[in-house]
Amino acid sequence: METGDPRQPFRLNARGVLLAVPALALLTGLALYFDFPEVVPAIGFAWLAWVVWRRLHVSAVGMALGAISLGLMTWGNGIASRSEGNIFMMLPWAALLVAALVALALASIAFLVRACCSKQHRRRNAVAVAASPVVFVLAFCALQQFSCSTHELRIARQLRANRPVRQALIDDVGAIAERSGRVPKNEEELVKLRGRPMPVIPWPHWGRHNIQYRAISDERFVLYFGGIDAEGFYVYDSGTPERGWYWSPWHEVPWRYPEAAEPPAARSPASS
Repeated sequence: METGDPRQPFRLNARGVLLAVPALALLTGLALYFDFPEVVPAIGFAWLAWVVWRRLHVSAVGMALGAISLGLMTWGNGIASRSEGNIFMMLPWAALLVAALVALALASIAFLVRACCSKQHRRRNAVAVAASPVVFVLAFCALQQFSCSTHELRIARQLRANRPVRQALIDDVGAIAERSGRVPKNEEELVKLRGRPMPVIPWPHWGRHNIQYRAISDERFVLYFGGIDAEGFYVYDSGTPERGWYWSPWHEVPWRYPEAAEPPAARSPASS
């Protein structure tokens, strides 16, 4: 069937809304728990396409192809957000984006054909032809913001999971300073005194970061990890322990403070 029955217009009722809201909340919770948030917009686009088709009686083929286009773009965007800086993992994203553009073109053709063949719904299908690329661009922008938000959730999850590891490192440095009367002068000395390498923090974009150490003075030290994908560093400064671990942009890291002593050289943060 190409269009819905105009004698039976589609209406949202209170019962349908009451059923849809908890179902959507449950779906969102499960998607976030299993780290597949792309399921939510993918299903949402398909549902909206169905609602528009039932309400406006535009081309069913066009709406199906439009939903497929947005779904392909959604999953491609999810692949890109998990690429971990690997250029080869971006190839599936590019392929899905091209497929989404092809599906969008086919959807526009379907709307155009329906507009030419149907006098009753010609105007609505003609509007759909013009609206399709606009909707695609708006959805693409929304998905970019969606990916940023889900990426921040992954970061927060990793930070919570590794809190005991980071706190144990702080306690170790404090214990060493209490025994020797000063903090280790560099990372090599800290590794030697601890008897094990620096901890590694998993990272949801580029894979992992090694926690780095810098001595600011005999009493003050800094632990940090981050890099390009973190757009700065996550820092613990023993001079301000009440702040805990906090995010710092490149130009505000503690070892750049004017009042700080010149720290020893340290290697650049690892983000492999």
